[in-house]
Amino acid sequence: MKHTTSYSKPDATIFYDGWCRLCSGVVGILLKTKPGRRFSYIPIQRIDEYLPKAELNSEIIVGNEIAVISDGKMIAGASAVLLILNQMGGIYKVVSYLLRILPLWILQKMYLYIASNRYRWFGRKATCEII
Repeated sequence: MKHTTSYSKPDATIFYDGWCRLCSGVVGILLKTKPGRRFSYIPIQRIDEYLPKAELNSEIIVGNEIAVISDGKMIAGASAVLLILNQMGGIYKVVSYLLRILPLWILQKMYLYIASNRYRWFGRKATCEII
């Protein structure tokens, strides 16, 4: 009997800051969950190796925001976090719905506050971690 391995296309591609301990830690947690393995992960520092220049959104790259490509659309910041939580399902989806009670501009301000302080609070790795 012949065994075949099927590979499914990821639900979305998540771009994260590979130098950031918080970002890499969250990706590590996601990879330990079954739903989290449905995504592919690319550190922002290596994005140009994976996407043609025409597809890069320079505002996202310069801002080092987390970004997600899903259904051919690039989403960044708080919207990307909500999408990831929603696609994770289960309790994560519930958290996504609860966060949506707040206006997106407030979530984005919270996201940017955390993002701008992430190295100070969580540290920076000496090298970009590729997961």
